[in-house]
Amino acid sequence: MAFGDGRSAPDFERALAALEATFERTRPFVESLDGSRFDEVVRRSRITARGDQTIAELIARQTGHLYALAGELAAIGSLAGAPDPGLPGRLAYSTGQRELSVT
Repeated sequence: MAFGDGRSAPDFERALAALEATFERTRPFVESLDGSRFDEVVRRSRITARGDQTIAELIARQTGHLYALAGELAAIGSLAGAPDPGLPGRLAYSTGQRELSVT
């Protein structure tokens, strides 16, 4: 799309299915991990210039990325009137189901 083009019609169900497929591909690896492997070094793409990373660093970075993408997907769906996908959890504060309390 380019600036000025008509509105897109994103396929929300297709996006959720792609996210779920990602979970299915990664779940076996994540579930196989125990604390003894977190310091294991894995090689990242040489293009990123980040060098080597540990499994713990990779999981932390990808978990943050997952939450960011899931939040974006939930926000887009909310604007389109779609139900909350529950990723990474219901957005209770924005749906009015819970009151925000500061302690």
